[in-house]
Amino acid sequence: MEVLLIEGAVPGTITATVSHEAKLRRLQVELAKHPNGGWRARTAGGEWGLRCNAVATAILLEASEIFAAELESAPQMAMAAD
Repeated sequence: MEVLLIEGAVPGTITATVSHEAKLRRLQVELAKHPNGGWRARTAGGEWGLRCNAVATAILLEASEIFAAELESAPQMAMAAD
């Protein structure tokens, strides 16, 4: 998984382009400084993620949840198509 592009100013709401296994996703993520140093991120209306040392790491943690949710729903979607 790799952050290819970050559009916007940090801290604040940014759009990140993330690649994983030949798939690209554009995510809107809110980034903020953590009170104890480092960064934290969240998607719209979500809970703040873990404290990370780098902005890219905070983005990747949020992206990993989105990619994982897609994998979980994929078998259900395939069954519905049958």
